[in-house]
This record gives sequence, C-alpha cells and structure tokens, in this order.
Amino acid sequence: MKKPLALIAALLLSTAAFAGADISDVKLDVNDPMSVVIKHSMQQRVSRLVKFYEPGVIGLANNGDVAIAAPERLGKIATRQIVEKLLDAENSDRLALIAALAKHANRNDAIPEIRAAMTKRWAAEMKSGWMIQDEKGVWNKKP
Repeated sequence: MKKPLALIAALLLSTAAFAGADISDVKLDVNDPMSVVIKHSMQQRVSRLVKFYEPGVIGLANNGDVAIAAPERLGKIATRQIVEKLLDAENSDRLALIAALAKHANRNDAIPEIRAAMTKRWAAEMKSGWMIQDEKGVWNKKP
C-alpha cells in the first residue's frame, strides 16, 4: 500500500513545475472504471470517517487530505491506530482519484490544479461544524 502512495506522490511532485495549468478541459465527474472503483472504496469508508468528523477529531487539511485535527481527542492508542488506518486508506484513494482524473483527461501536467479543484469540492461537501484547515494550517470549524 505504501509503494503505490509513494509512486503517486512522486508523480505529484514531478508535475509541480507545471503549476498554474488551465484545467477547464478536465472533468471532475468522470465515471470511467478506475474512478468508479476508487469512489466506491471511498463511499464504503464514509460512515466510519463521520464518527471522527463529528467530534472534530479529523478534518479536511488544506492540501485535500483528511488529517487528524485534534490529536488530544483521540484517547486510546487503539483508537489512534484505527483513525490512522482510515486516513491512510482515504488519502491513498484521494490521490488515486486525482491521478485517475488526470489520466482520463490525458493531463498529467495538471495534477496540482486538479488536486486544488478537488480540495475545494471536498471542502464544500464538508458539513457545518466539521474541521477544515485554512491555508495557514489553522484548524477551524466549518460555519
């Protein structure tokens, strides 16, 4: 699981030089087989994530990842391990979805912009009271 994540991260870093690309031609609502599988995997995880979104334990980081927003609320080590596994799986799927969208559009040069667009979309989907990290790294509840 760590190797695919490292490969995707390398791809993201290698395309950083193209930051600022126009992505008006990139569809964010693609239903090709790869995207469908990734979205299904993410959907299966939502109910477990909500248990940690609601009390503010996790939230949407400013880079689009789901991250621990309040480590002091985790409590037991077993709970921390559960959350870390959920976050690893979720963030891996988010990276894979971004890569799949870029591949579908034949626009690997635009991965940073696709990630930014998806981050905005995920922020809009967050419920009121859930934690969102601002561009300075400060965690706040969504109004």
